[in-house]
Amino acid sequence: MFSIVIPLYNKEESITRTLNSVYNQLYKDFEVIIVNDGSKDKSRVIVEEFIFGKSNFFLFNTPNNGVSSARNKGLSLAKNNYICFLDADDTWAEDYLLKINDLIFSYPKMKIYASGYSKIISKKIVRPNLGISSEFKSGLICNYFKLFHSTSETLLTSSSIVIERGICDSNLFNEKLKIGEDLDVWFKLILKHKCFGFINENLVFYNFDAENRSINLKLNPENDFVFDLEKFSKYELINQDFKKLLDLLRLQKLKVYHLAGIDDMKVKNILSLIEYNWNLKWKAFYYSPVIFTRFFYSLYFKIKHKGELKI
Repeated sequence: MFSIVIPLYNKEESITRTLNSVYNQLYKDFEVIIVNDGSKDKSRVIVEEFIFGKSNFFLFNTPNNGVSSARNKGLSLAKNNYICFLDADDTWAEDYLLKINDLIFSYPKMKIYASGYSKIISKKIVRPNLGISSEFKSGLICNYFKLFHSTSETLLTSSSIVIERGICDSNLFNEKLKIGEDLDVWFKLILKHKCFGFINENLVFYNFDAENRSINLKLNPENDFVFDLEKFSKYELINQDFKKLLDLLRLQKLKVYHLAGIDDMKVKNILSLIEYNWNLKWKAFYYSPVIFTRFFYSLYFKIKHKGELKI
């Protein structure tokens, strides 16, 4: 039924917890494909010990080519009808696959399925506002872009999405992208398939406290999806909700480049494309002298996180 693809890179502190959350699933018809992307810590040894004697857990070792390459490798090895992705530091509730299976049974014509999720931040469980009423238990979501724009939270994540094998090509993830490669895939899938089945329960735990998070990647316009959004321009012309979302993401994702003074000309060119979301906050941020913006942004950050800072 399910092929579970887990890309692995330097997660020795997290991977056992992740694998246990899969092993303890109430629904048992699955295979697990762990792609070790050239880990330099003890991740490989830990996985080898864990999967010993487990006939449906498989480890494949590759040179370090990035998470997109590891996911694509896992896809090429998958044998079952539905592909689940799970990051090597995230976990599932024990009934995750059981409820996804029920969702597939209820909406067999869908190609994409997902559940709600919680974030683990500073050892606290945070439930994001996904814009869905508590009265909605499960069903079809056909306004993904509108919901994403209204809440700045995506309903689809790399640990909560399940995709029918037939719509996954061997290069589903763009291996050139290191930042935002997952959103790049979700956008393409939703633009093509429109709707997906969704369970409004937080069955996935998205661990922001884990080691080696992708948020620590070095800024580089060459591998950041926000500099690659031009390929969606024809869809922006015909889908206003999508255009509003992309404009908001441009404003949000470019701010770190603006503050760092990286590729100012590219940033300005992209900002010139924005039609929506230009409120006073964003105008002040981008149009004020950057030296003042850096100062006030640093001050705001310190005040906001005062309780977490050690001075």
